[in-house]
Amino acid sequence: MGRPQGTYITIEAPELSTPDEDYHREISEEISTHLRKLIDLEKEKSVLVIGLGNAAITADALGPQVVDNLLMTRHIIKEYGLRGIKHKKMHRISGIAPGVMAQTGMETAEIVQGIVSETKPDVVVAIDALAARSVRRLSRTIQITDTGIHPGSGVGNHRNGLTEENLQVKVIGIGVPTVVDAATIVHDSMAHLLDTLEETEQKEFLDLLTLAQSVPGPIAVNTAVFVGYKVRGLRGAAAALLGTVTPSFVIILVIAIFFAGIRQNPVVDAAFKGMRPAVVALIIGPVLTLSRGMHWTMLVVIAASALAIWWLDWSPIWILAAAAALGIAWELTMAKKVKGER
Repeated sequence: MGRPQGTYITIEAPELSTPDEDYHREISEEISTHLRKLIDLEKEKSVLVIGLGNAAITADALGPQVVDNLLMTRHIIKEYGLRGIKHKKMHRISGIAPGVMAQTGMETAEIVQGIVSETKPDVVVAIDALAARSVRRLSRTIQITDTGIHPGSGVGNHRNGLTEENLQVKVIGIGVPTVVDAATIVHDSMAHLLDTLEETEQKEFLDLLTLAQSVPGPIAVNTAVFVGYKVRGLRGAAAALLGTVTPSFVIILVIAIFFAGIRQNPVVDAAFKGMRPAVVALIIGPVLTLSRGMHWTMLVVIAASALAIWWLDWSPIWILAAAAALGIAWELTMAKKVKGER
């Protein structure tokens, strides 16, 4: 699977986001049980908790939030001993939320290496928000491993990992999926929509998308107009058109006012280059979803149309006209076949 050898634990918690104290206590006890198996807590330990992530971004603030809600004891025990907290035995807990590179100018691993070198903990527990591959997994699983953690790897930011190899101390990684990219949201939304539709409704929906794609203009606007017309006639079409176009028009107008002055900025240019692959993914994801259930001959038509446009440089208008003619011929042929069988 391309992962380091070690222990990987996944705790399914479908109601984790529900404000239920009893359920949360049950999950906490389950996490505690697994941590006790990964960390020998028979003797007093010095535990450094690293809260990874950006506290200013809600979806990425899991690590800093955990550190903010921990009871730190290292400084008390170091200063007053166990008598200062009236316990015969207690682990020395310390923690830090190192932020992200954009805030500090340093890699998280560099910061943590310095802290570990100075405080010499027995074990490091790194907590981070994970990137989910499906919206169904958001805030519903807890993943624990003794192989460490790589900050930012889920969203393509490949940083130095917090591992036993790098820190020379045992590292436990804990993560909860709270981040998801736009392409995943679009893919899952389309899949859910198609799953909830009846077979006849799916066909009608696909026909609607085909018609929306065939006429001039953005597919989102065309689809909204067709749906609005189907639901409420001309008034529905007009309302759908205004609702779809107005926000984009206002946003583009505002951007256009300021964009001319920053277009040559290397940061802006790099950002646009980085967004291009994401746009491609946003287009490909729904296409793959919509292709499910199609007859294999339709897939051949899709491939042939794409090749005709890319390699032969044919106009999409001629491709659409030819596809429409083939579709009519196919339906007439099938209708005659069914009539002959009767």
